[in-house]
Amino acid sequence: MKNSHMLAATIAFSIGCAAVQAPLLDGPGMILPGSDSASGRDNTEIPRIYGQIQPAIIRTGGGGWKLLEPAKGVYDWTAFDNMLAHNTVTNFRNAGPNMGYLTGVPQPIVMFNVFQAPAFYTNSQADYVAGECAFVKAILLHAPHRIQIVEFINEPWYDWTPQCKNWQDCAKFTATLATAVRETARLIDPTIRIAGPSRSSPYDNNFFSVFDANGGFKACDIVTFHDYRMTGTKRNSKTYAPDQNYGPNMPSLAECKANCDKWSSGKPVCVSELGLGTPENVIAYVIIAQRTGIWALCPTYWLGSATNLWECNYWDAASDQPKPNGRAFLATIRALNYTVTMPTFQSAH
Repeated sequence: MKNSHMLAATIAFSIGCAAVQAPLLDGPGMILPGSDSASGRDNTEIPRIYGQIQPAIIRTGGGGWKLLEPAKGVYDWTAFDNMLAHNTVTNFRNAGPNMGYLTGVPQPIVMFNVFQAPAFYTNSQADYVAGECAFVKAILLHAPHRIQIVEFINEPWYDWTPQCKNWQDCAKFTATLATAVRETARLIDPTIRIAGPSRSSPYDNNFFSVFDANGGFKACDIVTFHDYRMTGTKRNSKTYAPDQNYGPNMPSLAECKANCDKWSSGKPVCVSELGLGTPENVIAYVIIAQRTGIWALCPTYWLGSATNLWECNYWDAASDQPKPNGRAFLATIRALNYTVTMPTFQSAH
């Protein structure tokens, strides 16, 4: 990457004194924050770091599907509406997507992750698919144009997907769900992008082969996976650098990206859950992400208990503000942040 030396110098400066100088970057990637779908806290955590990060995309579950649909066909949008309120911000960045008309200022892209299905939809695959399609339709009608991306599943595996006895069943079901959700969402809003399959193992070619054969990658506009190599969700988790292998189905970041490209024929790739590590590892991760053409990164576990800003002693619980070292860390993230654009549609791969 021709500007990586300039990026590294900018970030090194930001770590030292928490000042931020906009780096000159030439790739599509971007450091972006996650939200309640993984952090374990409500969406009020996001506004508290807006001024530090200035994100352009928010990944959220809005409280979770089972909370939003407490009875079959009965929706309670309170948590979702609170999420939208928390993510409606004023003058926090100079450029943004097509949300500006809602408030007169640019707003972050919202990627809605569908997770935690209600128990009454988990007895059969048909019930699950029908239930999720109805839920997606309802939420898009409830909040027109407030969601730009639907991430239709979260870390699918046969230990929880309905009527799945092995990984083959799970991969086929995940593809069927992707196709059905895509068709439903596009009837409501033809600009909606579909993201998935949100696997925690982006090099599982067995799963990917069945998912692909059943139309899964064709249904996705954006390929998503999760990466916690830099820090786990438990205390004292072993840390891996982005150029290291993190288990058999999690090789280096560059290899993960190349594998997603192989199966999807180069559709945009988003790390929709990214465990944060040291500033040095974050810098290395973003440089590799930019060099390999990753579209977006969604760091997660910001303020939840036993997570990064607490673990590193970066956050002052009494004042609910970052400590000086936390400000430096967050300035590092902000220095990596630059303009992201929505990917174009690919009708087939």
